[in-house]
Amino acid sequence: MTFPDLGTRSLRSSQHISVIDGLNEHIVLKGKNEPEIKTTASRGHEEATGESLRKDPMFAVDYLNSILEDGDQEDLMLALRRISKAFGGVSKLAEDAELNANTLYRTLSPKGNPELKSLRALLRAMGMQLTVRPLLNKRVA
Repeated sequence: MTFPDLGTRSLRSSQHISVIDGLNEHIVLKGKNEPEIKTTASRGHEEATGESLRKDPMFAVDYLNSILEDGDQEDLMLALRRISKAFGGVSKLAEDAELNANTLYRTLSPKGNPELKSLRALLRAMGMQLTVRPLLNKRVA
């Protein structure tokens, strides 16, 4: 099925209904004497990830654990920025963590290198903690 090109035509709220379902927004267009046209507008990856992080804190935990296992410093900083945004933003988390907001912004920058104290405070403000566990296939002599 193909859909007509809607261009940049402005639609009044009485002409359409939006329903968000997972990653997609389904739009039903209704015009005078026109049939309903159903189309799908995809949301961006960042928006969908942020929504998942907000809705499911265990997703945030699994996401961070996965980065800590397989990622590098840059991956970790990106994950912390995404999670921080999903949990209310850097300013809110800085207040909750009792950290300086400017310092936290710098800490979470791509070149950031958080101190353990700051990382622990940030994670605690998001309802998480840093833990250590043994490697499954590593034997100590």
